[in-house]
Amino acid sequence: MIAEVVRTGAVIVAGVTFDRERTQPAAASEAALGEVRALLLEHTEWTFEVQVHTDEAGTAEADRALSAARADAVVQWLVSRGIAEDRLVPRGYGSTLPLRTAPAADPSLQHRRVELRKLNEE
Repeated sequence: MIAEVVRTGAVIVAGVTFDRERTQPAAASEAALGEVRALLLEHTEWTFEVQVHTDEAGTAEADRALSAARADAVVQWLVSRGIAEDRLVPRGYGSTLPLRTAPAADPSLQHRRVELRKLNEE
């Protein structure tokens, strides 16, 4: 994860999932969120936009609202485990920013994904 952030300024966090129409990360997301926490603890100088993207299952407005609530939930998960809230900016993009091409490892991440985008330069 760190190498990808250094190389591109962003990373897709594979393994963070949400049950349909739910805002809290699924229990199976704990390991992936733990990796994000470790990254943030190792690089305390970094700040991130925590982006959540959805597929086009609902209306554009509903997808944006759902993804915004999910982004807030991811940030709160990290904050509740010792990460300073001022280092994280939650943003829900709904289905407005699909990747041009799906990642080979997991094509579903083209639409439904959690992505960290670094906001600062050191």
